[in-house]
Amino acid sequence: MFRPSFWTRLRSYFWPVTIEKRKGRLDHELEVLVYHGKLMLDTTEVNYSFGKLHDVMRSVLGKLKERRYPFDQVLILGYGGGSAAQIIHDEINLDAQIVGVELDPEVVALTEKYFYKKEVKILNEDAFHYVERAVKQEWEYDTLILDLFENQKQPEWNDAFWLHVKKLLTQDGVGVLNTMLEEKEFQKIGAELQSFGFTIQKWNDIRENRVWVFRK
Repeated sequence: MFRPSFWTRLRSYFWPVTIEKRKGRLDHELEVLVYHGKLMLDTTEVNYSFGKLHDVMRSVLGKLKERRYPFDQVLILGYGGGSAAQIIHDEINLDAQIVGVELDPEVVALTEKYFYKKEVKILNEDAFHYVERAVKQEWEYDTLILDLFENQKQPEWNDAFWLHVKKLLTQDGVGVLNTMLEEKEFQKIGAELQSFGFTIQKWNDIRENRVWVFRK
């Protein structure tokens, strides 16, 4: 990862320091900045990586580690800057094989330039197309992280997607679905997961993010 200079990190404790800006796939603004000494990837509306999202993922993935879920073959849909991948490699399993799927080519470019990519296979691809392709290849993952956003908007989940996810997840594996939904819509997604035979558990340590942990 790119490491800002000492003076940049020091200044960032007084105000955010912008390193680079560029337009994303939907013409929204992506910004690489340093704040309180941390390098982050943001849009004008939300944090994409290494801010609040990092705290959410560290909390959830840490608990899953305590429960001894496997982290050997990991798929991250909505890779962003690689917050989850860094946590897994640094704090859970150094040898985890991680595939990161990211739709926005500008996010991929910024990640390659500034953020976490060590020992990760990063693919610039639509997540819905990837899971379909992965099922056809009979690939499996024991950890599946769904963090699909463009700004605050999440995709419209469809039945085919959840059926593919179910086939990709190993019998002892675990999935994590990160959302920024209000409680009513969040519960609706939970009911949808249950309708496909998943067991679910709510995770809501940080107010802005509501997370479903799910397994077969």
